[in-house]
Amino acid sequence: MELFNEHLYTNNFNDIEEWVQLVEGREVVYPFNRIPFEEWLDDYISIIHSKSERDVKDLLRLLLRPYTTKLDEYVQSGNTQTIAVT
Repeated sequence: MELFNEHLYTNNFNDIEEWVQLVEGREVVYPFNRIPFEEWLDDYISIIHSKSERDVKDLLRLLLRPYTTKLDEYVQSGNTQTIAVT
């Protein structure tokens, strides 16, 4: 597998599922805002048609977490109430 900044990667994950769990749990893991290996990304894209829309959106939100707003986090946590944004 080809690595970008390999010397910076943490070694506490072995597959995409473990990596997702670590990132979701806000554990110390690098990289945390990109899928670590191109092969994993390619594999995910090849089966994306079998994933639910929610699963895909959850992964995208996870990857964008450092760049999201409090409103995004509120919606992601499952709140469905309409809130006024001023």
